[in-house]
Amino acid sequence: MKSTVLYLLQLSIIILPFSAAASSPAPLQFSPGTSQEAALLLKNNGSTVINNNRQAPAGSFWVYALPVVPGAKCSLTVNTASLPGAAMPLITPLDATKLPLPCSTTASGSQETITWTVPDYWHFGSPERVMFSAHSATASVSSFILTVQDMQTQGVSQAQLNWMQQHSHVHATVLASHPSLPDLQSLPPGIQLLPRSGAVLLPPAAAPAAVPLKTLGWSVLQQQVVSPAAQPAPANVDGVVLVQQGYPASAGRSQAFQQAWQTKYGQPWQQSSVSAQMREQTGRLMAALTLQRTVDALLNLQKNSPNVQRILQMSDPLTAMRTGSILPFWHIASSPLVQQIIAGPSASLSQLNAAYRGGLQQEPFSQLMLAYTAAAGALQGLPAKLVLKVPAAANQFMWQNAVTAALLAPHSDDYLLNSPPPGSGLHTVWRNIMAALPKIPAGSPAARNLAIHTAVLLSDTAQWRSAGSVPPDANALYALTLPLLKRGVPVQLASLERMVDPAVLNGYNTLLLSFDNQRPLALPTLQALADWMRNGGSLLVFGGPGETKGWWNKQGASTPLAALLQQAGISFSPADPVQRMLPDTAVYQTTLQAPVNGALRNLTSSLTAFNKQGGVCLRFSSSAPQSGQQAVLHELILRINGNIAAAFVPGSRIENRFVIYNQQSVLGPEGRFVTGNGSWVYQFNHLPLNASIALQVNADGPLLIQAAPALQKSIYDLHAASSLANLSQRFPAIHTGIAYRVYPSPQNSLPQGAQTLFRLNNGAAAVWELNVGRGMFIYTGISPAWFASGARSGSLLRALARLATQHAGGVWHEPGYMLASRGPLIAIHTFGEPANVSERTADLFSPTLQVAQNRVIPPHTSALFLRAGPPDAPPHLILTNGSLLATLQTSRHTAFLVQSQPNAPCLALLQTGGKTLTGIRAVNRYGIQVPLQTTPEGSALLVQFNGDTDGIAVRAGWK
Repeated sequence: MKSTVLYLLQLSIIILPFSAAASSPAPLQFSPGTSQEAALLLKNNGSTVINNNRQAPAGSFWVYALPVVPGAKCSLTVNTASLPGAAMPLITPLDATKLPLPCSTTASGSQETITWTVPDYWHFGSPERVMFSAHSATASVSSFILTVQDMQTQGVSQAQLNWMQQHSHVHATVLASHPSLPDLQSLPPGIQLLPRSGAVLLPPAAAPAAVPLKTLGWSVLQQQVVSPAAQPAPANVDGVVLVQQGYPASAGRSQAFQQAWQTKYGQPWQQSSVSAQMREQTGRLMAALTLQRTVDALLNLQKNSPNVQRILQMSDPLTAMRTGSILPFWHIASSPLVQQIIAGPSASLSQLNAAYRGGLQQEPFSQLMLAYTAAAGALQGLPAKLVLKVPAAANQFMWQNAVTAALLAPHSDDYLLNSPPPGSGLHTVWRNIMAALPKIPAGSPAARNLAIHTAVLLSDTAQWRSAGSVPPDANALYALTLPLLKRGVPVQLASLERMVDPAVLNGYNTLLLSFDNQRPLALPTLQALADWMRNGGSLLVFGGPGETKGWWNKQGASTPLAALLQQAGISFSPADPVQRMLPDTAVYQTTLQAPVNGALRNLTSSLTAFNKQGGVCLRFSSSAPQSGQQAVLHELILRINGNIAAAFVPGSRIENRFVIYNQQSVLGPEGRFVTGNGSWVYQFNHLPLNASIALQVNADGPLLIQAAPALQKSIYDLHAASSLANLSQRFPAIHTGIAYRVYPSPQNSLPQGAQTLFRLNNGAAAVWELNVGRGMFIYTGISPAWFASGARSGSLLRALARLATQHAGGVWHEPGYMLASRGPLIAIHTFGEPANVSERTADLFSPTLQVAQNRVIPPHTSALFLRAGPPDAPPHLILTNGSLLATLQTSRHTAFLVQSQPNAPCLALLQTGGKTLTGIRAVNRYGIQVPLQTTPEGSALLVQFNGDTDGIAVRAGWK
């Protein structure tokens, strides 16, 4: 019996951009009964393929899903079969609501050409449904040719598009078969040959490296696979992976792109930093160019090598946004030309800081988890198979986080684990996991025990708006997810654009959305959300109502939020954000002052005279604004009668309680600093009268500290106004702080039936809810980033999400950890508290597969286990980290044949079932005995030996 193994060979070669001018993409040609047609056939009602012709009797029809882009001019040429009585079918392109699009038809003999234009509101990458109907007679078609003239890039010359080569490389990876493994037909009777699972794209490291691989050089690959005039790929090529990188936002400033931009929009190019609209137009064009280049390459590959699997490897949407790249992820992935997607973050993502609890923190697991869920959420329900890529991290901690996060992500049971870096000591662990992954039952409902029904919506426009020199802002996403993840609440990032698909949208009961740093692409997205709410879903919107200029103005709405509520039949006009309180500098008196290049080291000043109404304000500025020197505050301590009442360093969550004004002060690694005329103000309330109030500071530079009696009550205080979900008992009052914008809703502006949940001191509603049909809408007019600023704000977010989830009929649970059971594998990550795994398991992160029962997982730990079964189970092989070729298991013997690299350490874990080992022996293919070592692991036995390309046979006897 022969066995075939797939290998990934990385070819670091640039794929040339479009084969022809950008305005003349390669036509898509396909014939009935071919694999190309099968990939495009969406629905079939009565048609069949006879003699390479698709035929449909009268009253039958079939539908294709064809790859198009917004504004494209499409031309579909169809040839009828020369059959007696056969007629041309009625061909109808459909819009997003399945209504006919305007089209024109020209006929010439047995050929007919249908021309139509894709609407501008079309979602990038969404397939165009084209229906073929047989009316009064049998319809028969022999061939199809689709040409898509992309209006997004029409007129942009090939020379202008050369900027893409300068900023991004697209690599190709070839999946090639190697010669068959040794013939195993002569094995003893009773040995079961184990089929290789399709759950892992890469084979274990034990695959025979000594067998030469049939590879393709790049010149052959380009000539025979990708280019327009290509020949079919050689038979040993099973698939081609296009490694698609997004373009850095800085690429949008090149001269060639400026010319392309001017051609597209008909206006002189400007720095994209001048406005959000300019950033979006720049990013949108870069996304369109990226999409067209990818589709062209896929079309050529599909045309030239229809039997070769078409695979794309891309960064996930979160990674693209964090790294300032323009990559229309789901737009590309939703093309019917794509058969498989390999997606995942780079190892560097886990080392980027996230704003959480008032400071910047590294959140490796959370960021990786969100990255995987962003990929899974964008591709959910699409035909392309999703493979999650685990990067090779620099250390064991990061790598274990990445492996666990991938296994906890929904909607995928397929993984690509990059080999750990040399010297990391993780290769044995990597091989253990690679051997265990095929045990996951592919597509089985039991493989997805971590159901995620809550999502934070992320639009591709968040990438576009970061184009140019403006860095991407992920704080809002982290703030709406981390307070939930940290308590073990399953939440994921989901594509806002995908919400137009009911099959995707109806999988959630609670959605969180912010318009602060993104905008919806088109009206159908908001229509879908409104309908979903009416049918029982809960939608929470955070932050401001969105921009005032956009496509929604044509719908009679002032903002995206107004357009959303308009679709739900609700009239609402939110007010402007709360303005900063400008302090009257005349009332301040100097308490401490340092000269230029001076310092304030543990200096103390009395504030007792300023505590006239139970509060004091402190203003910090530069005593030498013209000097250019930085004035930096490192630490502040406030004492009452000698006892510490408040102590904090700038940037901490405690500091935010007291900041009421900020003008151009900046947080740095050493503290909060100002130059020039910048300043900031702290306010300390609830100070006892007639008490000694003292200030102690540590500072550098020309810092000037002034004091004054406390101002009026802070407008940034929230007061609970509802008993829903015990909000008034749990959060009677909570402070937001000047660092975060508040968008109040005057009581007279609230929609009819709305209930205020939290109000400001001036009476305006900061948080309110409204029943929409059977669903719920909650508007929280506070900057999303605030909800990650402290424990109280995070608790409030969970309280609102819990209220929304329970209203939608969901179950709320905060276990403090995340756990997924995928077949015999258990992946778990703990946060602030430990967790228990009571089953008997083997530790896949242990080089020796340590077996234990009733494990305690420490806080902030990722773990991966393989169920080992009860200790009294009969003897059997639990796991081997080589390529398992065959097994023979009886009550008295356990035997197996395993293959690995020559002399590479190979191990196997055997269940003893309480029986005594009478003997164990390992031999190679030639019958020569191989040394082995055994180590008891409780009621299991660890066997270690050196591997061999031809295989090692191990036989153990039991009594």
